[in-house]
Amino acid sequence: MREHTPGGTAPASGPLARLDGELAAWLLASTSDGFVISRLSDGVVVQANEAYGRMTGYRVEEIVGHTADDLGLVAAEAREGWVERLSANGATLEAEGVMRTRTGEELPVRVVARTGIMEGERISATLIRDLTHERDVERTLRRRGAILETVWLAAEPPPNERSSRP
Repeated sequence: MREHTPGGTAPASGPLARLDGELAAWLLASTSDGFVISRLSDGVVVQANEAYGRMTGYRVEEIVGHTADDLGLVAAEAREGWVERLSANGATLEAEGVMRTRTGEELPVRVVARTGIMEGERISATLIRDLTHERDVERTLRRRGAILETVWLAAEPPPNERSSRP
């Protein structure tokens, strides 16, 4: 893999190991998923993307410098449990849960977090995907499947298929 560097390329020491600021900013701005970097010691957000702001109902400037608990997005106990699981499971954790928005709406989310060190501080880099649309599609497919099953069972089978029907 090659990493992007101003004026050329250089061998990367690992995936996304040394992205320059411009490329990292572009990647964070181009995703529809929320992305947050927070300190593990106290949960304070040090960086967030616009998608996370849209998801939560806060402006990025309102998010940075606060914890998810301060903003009412998750309860302090939930964050503590998350940090414990993240520490116990090593550097990466994937889970599903519920996050609240500024207005109190509950969003089903999938969260993928990875720990690291940034400016000498242990941090969590977290990707948050809103599952609302995915869950709506699943419900629609289940309803349509139930309708099809009802129609199938109510239909009179042709004479040659009567013995193969339940």
